[in-house]
Amino acid sequence: MNPPLTASLIVTPGQVIDSAATGSTAQPTRTLAISSNGQGAVIWAAQRAHGAAWLSFSITSGTTPTALSLSFTPASLSPGVYRDTVVLAPTVVPAEATRVPVEFRIQPCTVTPISLDVLVNDSLRTTDCSAPHGTGQFASAFGVVLALDSSPSSAAPVLARSPDCPLARQSACMVYRLLPQTGTYVVELASAATGQTGKFAVSVVPPHPPLVPDSLGQFQMDSVTPIHVGAAITQVTLVFRGVVRDFDLSDSLSLQVEGRPLGSAFTGAPTASGSVVANGARASVAAGGLADNVAYHWQARVLDPTGRASAWVAFGNNPESAADFLVAVPQAPSAPTGASQLQADGTTPIALGGTDDGQSVVLMATVADPDPNDQLRLEAEAQPVGTPFSNAPTASSAPVANGGSAVVTISGLTDNTAYHWQVRTVDQTGLASPWSSFGANPEPDPDFRVALSPTRLVVIAEPTNTPAGAAISPAVRVAAQDALGNTLASFTRDVTVTIGTNLMGGALSGATTVTAVAGVATFSRLTINRAGMGYTLQFNTSALATNSGAFNVTPAAVAQLVFTQQPTTTIAGNVIAPVIQVAARDSSGNTVTNFTGAVTIGVASNPVGGTLSGTATVAAIGGVATFANLSIDKVASGYILQAGSGAFTASSGAFDIAAAAGAQLRFAVQPTDATAGAAIAPAVTVTAVDPFGNIATSYTGSVTVGLGTNPGGGALAGSSSVAAVAGVAR
Repeated sequence: MNPPLTASLIVTPGQVIDSAATGSTAQPTRTLAISSNGQGAVIWAAQRAHGAAWLSFSITSGTTPTALSLSFTPASLSPGVYRDTVVLAPTVVPAEATRVPVEFRIQPCTVTPISLDVLVNDSLRTTDCSAPHGTGQFASAFGVVLALDSSPSSAAPVLARSPDCPLARQSACMVYRLLPQTGTYVVELASAATGQTGKFAVSVVPPHPPLVPDSLGQFQMDSVTPIHVGAAITQVTLVFRGVVRDFDLSDSLSLQVEGRPLGSAFTGAPTASGSVVANGARASVAAGGLADNVAYHWQARVLDPTGRASAWVAFGNNPESAADFLVAVPQAPSAPTGASQLQADGTTPIALGGTDDGQSVVLMATVADPDPNDQLRLEAEAQPVGTPFSNAPTASSAPVANGGSAVVTISGLTDNTAYHWQVRTVDQTGLASPWSSFGANPEPDPDFRVALSPTRLVVIAEPTNTPAGAAISPAVRVAAQDALGNTLASFTRDVTVTIGTNLMGGALSGATTVTAVAGVATFSRLTINRAGMGYTLQFNTSALATNSGAFNVTPAAVAQLVFTQQPTTTIAGNVIAPVIQVAARDSSGNTVTNFTGAVTIGVASNPVGGTLSGTATVAAIGGVATFANLSIDKVASGYILQAGSGAFTASSGAFDIAAAAGAQLRFAVQPTDATAGAAIAPAVTVTAVDPFGNIATSYTGSVTVGLGTNPGGGALAGSSSVAAVAGVAR
């Protein structure tokens, strides 16, 4: 017979069921409350009925009341249901053991449905299942239509892996995976390292079409030099650029353009596509094969890897009827035509081989180019005849439209020089036509000659002080010059000289009109006959005139004596007045003022033997000898004086000496013996004479005759008193 039981254990709960995800490392726990139904404590012991390794106890024995923790280890268990029994029995008092069934369910990874474009925030925990396709990594699985895995099972094939992600602030992503078919796919999110846990966010986003491109631009082939809207380009390849963007940040994008000739509508089909660039980057497209002399417009769009495209965007903000660019591949211009040469006024033509009267020449020609919109210049090279062309332009015109007339001015031409010239056409790109020489004449022949019109005459060799009648030496020289003082060698016209200032009334002799040689007129034989001070010469040619500086004409050497004050009719014995002056003169009649030699005067013609009294020899002063006290005592007509000095003599004009007043009476005819009572014959004549014995012809007084000596006591009969006639009484 068995002894009666004295106590029993009470265990709650009576059954334990728990679960865990396959591969999880978190150990679920359950607690059993152990008590007894008797008085006093009961010592107990616990054991696993089947010894399951996945089940462990916090303690294996104890005293009531107490608690027993059960721990479940899922790590090595495959999905399924695992069972064991916890057996609890008193160890001192005989009692029936208490049995608690334990069931541990290992669950496969669960799939959580998610929606497109919805961000799910969650965490990886130790309670999560191990990554089906990883080792020791925790995973969460999300199901979505067109997801990336076909099943959460490790046996399911992996369609794609993406441990790294190119997108910023992301640790993993997969973009644009091509799925084999429509269906539900599983996205497996695993920790990056073994046993790693933490928060995550996940979303499944369908592709979006790209945004329209912005910052569009057109560039030359260097991709740097911009081409302005409507501008012409010289290349048949163009680079289009724009910034490409997409809401799908991971997208790599490309730029597509459609370029059409102006007037042709867009079709929506790209004509050129560029390389793939990162989202937000600047993409480029090189479009080649453009047609020359054609205007284009273009539009652009963005393409993503799925083939989705943005809307088209037209370039330029200009009407589509206006060109975005024009292809104008440079072609060399045509040679100039219709060339002509003109005076500086731009209207007066210069004949071939003719004369240009200025320091510049205007050249004109028509310029043309196969490129219709080109701007063209006329370049010209002028060289002196004999100097070969260097093919380097001397001057260039302003740009003109294709087919226009271009004008180029060549300045700085040299006087008295013959020139030939050539021209060419140059476009705005620098392409040039061949050089074309002007005229149909041989190149050694001049196309034009420069003969500048003088603006002034300049005395370059002034007249110097010169003796009268002598050639002015050195020769006077006058130059025809331009405004800068350059003598114009081309000037060969006549220059005439006259006296300008002429205080002495001199006469200019010699060659007074000469032809200029190399721009200079030389007057080598000019003379002035009158001595004087302050002479000037005046020179004239056409409308130009100039005056020389002042100069003096001095007397030449003594060549003659001249009575500058002739003797005049004078009373006998009186000083001849005005006083006689004799000048020493040169061959031109100028008084030689520096002559101071002695001049002697005498009677050259002396009809009655008169005597010349006074100082007959005097020294000249200022070239003039003055005879202040000359007189002649005898009355006569036709006296002539002669002056002499050295080898030079001079005769005066004839002059008369008149009688002075009567001073005495003199019997001019004495009485002769006569018969008494007969008239004395010849008749007695009595004259009145001056002190020098000259009949005083001015005397008309009465003369009375009487007997002076009368030896016979005779009586004088007849007219004894008569009036004198011309100083004579008869």
